[in-house]
Amino acid sequence: MFVKLDGNSFSNGKKIGRFSRKAIRDRIHAVCLLKKGKKIPDRLLDARIREFTRCIRSVAPCWLDEVQGMADGAGVKAEDILMLNCLPPGFYQPGGNNCTSFIIVRPDVIKLLKIRDERNLVQAFMIKDGRDTPAYQLGHDIGNIGIAHFFNQYCVAGATNTGSPSQDVEDKPALNDCHIMRFFAENAKRVADIPALYEELLHKKAVCGTNHERGSIFSGADPEKAILMETNMKTYSVEYPQENSVRVIANHFVTSEAVKWALRPPAQNSMRRFERMVSLLDQTGGNPSPEAVFKLTRDRKNIPNALCNDDRHHFWMSISAQLQVIERNAPEKSVNYICCGNPRHSLYLPVPIREKKNFIPLLNGDFYRKTDEFYSKSHCGKEFRTIQNRFEKKMMQREGDERIYQEAYDLISEISRNA
Repeated sequence: MFVKLDGNSFSNGKKIGRFSRKAIRDRIHAVCLLKKGKKIPDRLLDARIREFTRCIRSVAPCWLDEVQGMADGAGVKAEDILMLNCLPPGFYQPGGNNCTSFIIVRPDVIKLLKIRDERNLVQAFMIKDGRDTPAYQLGHDIGNIGIAHFFNQYCVAGATNTGSPSQDVEDKPALNDCHIMRFFAENAKRVADIPALYEELLHKKAVCGTNHERGSIFSGADPEKAILMETNMKTYSVEYPQENSVRVIANHFVTSEAVKWALRPPAQNSMRRFERMVSLLDQTGGNPSPEAVFKLTRDRKNIPNALCNDDRHHFWMSISAQLQVIERNAPEKSVNYICCGNPRHSLYLPVPIREKKNFIPLLNGDFYRKTDEFYSKSHCGKEFRTIQNRFEKKMMQREGDERIYQEAYDLISEISRNA
């Protein structure tokens, strides 16, 4: 049930495409149906694909090799995978209030959390250990060649949040926040590298916003320090959180320079999640244990503006979470606690920084599908809480035990089947 992605970009892409064939083909089919319903002309999408391809070739040509491998493995056209990554504004229902994160800096540890809220698309967790780039762990929606969470071999962790509606953001088939995150994951040996990497992308005119009007927020950490960087398509604002500090991130700019770019005040949804995360962290003394973090990612206060969301009130929902715990004095002991699926319907699993193998149900979307089946029956109810707590307490003692992945998958499959 395990596989390594340790070849070149094309061969790794082919494995990903083969294992993720159903999710990739289903997503392309859904997009094509929507395109037809909206009467979007092929020539518009073809032009965007060409421009996006030129952009990728200028900054990370090996991504195109991976896309071709994915296409071959899944039995689709490479252009269709690229299309998923450069759709025009308004293709989906408008929105943008998604994701809640924090950075905690303490003398012995730095913690980075992101709860990802997005459309209910099939999610994957995988570890790339290829020949073309450094090794890194990632979480994303299958078909997205960008990433939403990462933890690389240099112990650099990263997360991205949608930012404020911003000046100097416009539509362009270029690297969005998830694509930029991947560029950081593959090139940053420390968080201090991230501003220069963004400048490189700006110089090549290769960036766009999270969507056609909103900027992007990037948070990161390594054993030395943490970073908070807020961006539009022209510039960026950087702050390095101080020792013994806590920074909360939602979907509005907070750095002193970036708040000047905002076109309007923060939305209520973003502010309520921000305030709730601050309150819960205050209750823990600003340094929660992993188990306490798991609990807060399942918090439902202030629905429909909760930390843990479902899609009955709006089109987005909580679909994954990752907590990177970086041991500052022993980085090799750092752990990524990953939750693939809505946190109320999934289980956290410990992935050591040294791990190289991929659990196939996490890679191909099957793990997420089981959590989503459970969600469709329970809709963020409480009935799984006792089982979650018992499993995760046991899980904390079994870091590095490969059997824990299968046990988690079997447990969620059973719970979903009997719900």
